[in-house]
Amino acid sequence: MAEKIKKGDWIRYPDGEGKIIGVIDEGYFVRPKGLRTGSVLVPKGELVEKIAPPEEEEQPGQ
Repeated sequence: MAEKIKKGDWIRYPDGEGKIIGVIDEGYFVRPKGLRTGSVLVPKGELVEKIAPPEEEEQPGQ
């Protein structure tokens, strides 16, 4: 069984990678890396992989 993916996690999906900003029954709302606003819906059936957050996300204010 795959690791449980939740809001706030970073994932790699077929079109790129980004941070999950919401989870619904149909899939995940993901804010693509590098964008401050907006999101894409990644359907639950897609192959997604949990990844470590980018360095700039881990240490805000440095």
